[in-house]
Amino acid sequence: QVSICNRALSQVGTRSNISAMNENSNEAQQCSLLYQPTVEELLQMAHWNFARKTETLSLLKSAPGTPTNPTPAQVWTSAYPSPPWLYEYAVPSDCLQMQMIVPQMQAYYLGTPIFPINNTYLPAGWGPPVPFQPATDRIGGNQRNVILTDQYQAIGIYTMMIEDPTLYEALFVQGLVMALAAKLALSLTGDKKLASMLFGAANEAVIQARASDGNAGLTVIDNMPDWITIRETGPYSIPMGPFIAPYGPLYGVV
Repeated sequence: QVSICNRALSQVGTRSNISAMNENSNEAQQCSLLYQPTVEELLQMAHWNFARKTETLSLLKSAPGTPTNPTPAQVWTSAYPSPPWLYEYAVPSDCLQMQMIVPQMQAYYLGTPIFPINNTYLPAGWGPPVPFQPATDRIGGNQRNVILTDQYQAIGIYTMMIEDPTLYEALFVQGLVMALAAKLALSLTGDKKLASMLFGAANEAVIQARASDGNAGLTVIDNMPDWITIRETGPYSIPMGPFIAPYGPLYGVV
């Protein structure tokens, strides 16, 4: 963190560096104030591979008539998920942005047997992602972020909060440096022109980082035609299909 902050300070043109985030200097105070929010902003600007995590979600509520709530259907109350969803799950504590919800593993034969003698197949596979909606609910008297979906025993794939900078990709770090520098330029110098230039450099670094991250692994990009996206609702106004808005947002200029 100190190294990233010092790189940002050098972009601003300050004559001093910091040796610790909690040292008694204006530069350190501003870095400590701005560092964490900037990291979270950049982590939410793409579905970064290095920040992806898969977790079985904890069930909070289920609608009547579901396997986890076999009571007969009745008038809706706040004890059930928000209509028309069947299940409500807790958002994991380290989740910054939910990417997709997938079903539990299904047992079926897949492909060619691994061992032809006893016909041993791959044991299971996942189904396609399913519709979901982030929301907030009051659980036990406290407000909590939740996920609404119709998927029984849902698995969440999400962007997790990565606090160890050594796990960041190099181009992501460059974007973080430039974005932090832009904010520091405003707080330390008040130079809006410099801040605007640094925000532009941060956007360019993020775009390059997205391209590099997207080249890792097998990526299938399905382009949905306009005649489908214009009707992107189901019978209950639930978003349909794998449509995801183009990667964004980026930083605006000052």
